[in-house]
Amino acid sequence: MAQTVAQHSVASFTSPVNGTSPIDANQVRGNDNTLRSGYNDHDSDPGIHLQSSAAASRPAAGELGRKWLTTDTGSVRLYFDTGSAWAEVSYLPLAGGTIAGNVSITGTLAVTNAITATGGVVGNVTGNASTATALATARTINGVSFDGTANITVTADAGTLTGSTLASGVTASSLTSVGTLANLTVTNPITGSVTGSSGSTTGNAATATALQTARAINGTSFNGTADITVTAAAGTLTGSTLASGVTASSLTSVGTLSTLAVSGTTTLNTVAYTWPSSGGSNGQVLTTNGSGTLSWTTISGGGGTTTNSLTAGSFLTGGSFNGSAAVTFAVDATDANTASKVVARDSSGNFSAGTITAALSGNASTAATLQTSRNINGVAFNGSADITVTAAAGTLTGTTLASGVTASSLTSVGTIATGVWQGTAIGNAYIATGLDVAKLTTGTTLPSNVTGSSLTSVGTLSSLTLGGTVSMADNVISRPRFTDYAETYTTPAISSNTLTLNLENGNVFRVTRNANISTLTISNPAASGNACSFTLIFDANGTSYTITWPAAVKWPGGTAPTITTTNGRSDMFVFYTNNAGTTWYAMTAAQNFVTT
Repeated sequence: MAQTVAQHSVASFTSPVNGTSPIDANQVRGNDNTLRSGYNDHDSDPGIHLQSSAAASRPAAGELGRKWLTTDTGSVRLYFDTGSAWAEVSYLPLAGGTIAGNVSITGTLAVTNAITATGGVVGNVTGNASTATALATARTINGVSFDGTANITVTADAGTLTGSTLASGVTASSLTSVGTLANLTVTNPITGSVTGSSGSTTGNAATATALQTARAINGTSFNGTADITVTAAAGTLTGSTLASGVTASSLTSVGTLSTLAVSGTTTLNTVAYTWPSSGGSNGQVLTTNGSGTLSWTTISGGGGTTTNSLTAGSFLTGGSFNGSAAVTFAVDATDANTASKVVARDSSGNFSAGTITAALSGNASTAATLQTSRNINGVAFNGSADITVTAAAGTLTGTTLASGVTASSLTSVGTIATGVWQGTAIGNAYIATGLDVAKLTTGTTLPSNVTGSSLTSVGTLSSLTLGGTVSMADNVISRPRFTDYAETYTTPAISSNTLTLNLENGNVFRVTRNANISTLTISNPAASGNACSFTLIFDANGTSYTITWPAAVKWPGGTAPTITTTNGRSDMFVFYTNNAGTTWYAMTAAQNFVTT
């Protein structure tokens, strides 16, 4: 809505404005001296407006280019409408203050007082800094680089020394050369090493760490800095007799000995041998008695050769052997299926062969099947799979069943000529220890006092009312249809941090959580290949307790749920297995529902 000048609290103009004649009440000009057709309110005027009220009273942002000038905060502030928000135009107040963001100055920045830069100053700064971490350009002091970032040690350049006398406090020196000394008087011993060869030194050194020139001793270099071991060169030995103290030798060859006298026992390879006292005769060889005593023995044929030669026969390779030289015989064998070869096993103990014709005696360790399948009571059996043999009635022998046979599924027993049963008569029958079959009458209903039976088959029942528990012993019931059925509900307790869920007691368990559960046992699931499930309800009592789930329990995503602890609230979980409890698949049915 358009507003008047008075409504904006603008005073009347008494002097020319923007270079024009006194203001014409019928004309309105903007700050840019353009003639306006009317005075628009702030919502549509893109010019600058002077507003002395709170900045919060400015119109909502939304028109790009509008500006808003306020002085209500004690300083002049200029805002710009970005089209979506009012943004304050940054400026540097004369009275100082804080500027957020980066400031770029293209001209010269004159600062009368000190500049505090908490983030550091990047660029060149003229004048003197009170402190500096490093020189912009490192300088060398006596050749040692120094930029102020670390301490250095400056070694004096000898060429820069002045004067001819060292200070009296200088009592040591690391000089390695002092030029030519006209004379030198040393009043105290000189310690350490003296190197160099110029001039002469007379007298003997008390000690020396090394020879100036290393020398070889029997070819082993020696300069005195370490011990050495000198091996005698055989060619340098003099004399013809070893020293009496030499009692052992590692010689493996002694060349040709013109004579060798051995007296007593000779030890070879730790075995002591006693030699014979004579040289023996032609054709004799040295033999031992097994204890190291050697003697000369005559060999038939003169020794060295045999009377008859040994020649390789069939399936053997090698030449003839007469004892004069070594001969190797080998078996011509292979593990491959090859004619006229001896069979050899490979590295795995196997060999290849064609048809082996032979009669095998004994038992094979394993056999996959019978070569010829056989029938047992009419059921084919070759050993490849289990079979069930039903006894053929015609093969039964004898006239009396074994005493252990107490039940039968016979529906007909032919004609019984006589049958005497002992007991009390009921109608035309006797019930007790026996039943007189001859006195049974016809009819479809047993007497009311018949409350038990060992019948295993009753034909077709039109209806059946059971008054007690029926145990199916894990047997199959085919094609049942149930109405009005219930699952057994039990309330096992946590005992000594152990909870046992026995599926023979029921399939719904309700447990009050009043202790930690460190051991959870799920017993008696259905056999593997059959599926079974159960429901577990946890009632909380307001206290947080831990539970350690068995490794067989698998939760979605691999993470067990957090159990509710609020008093009067309950969680319900369902567990399923089809492998006898090796794996239980656990699912959350409901949590945190009110049960009180």
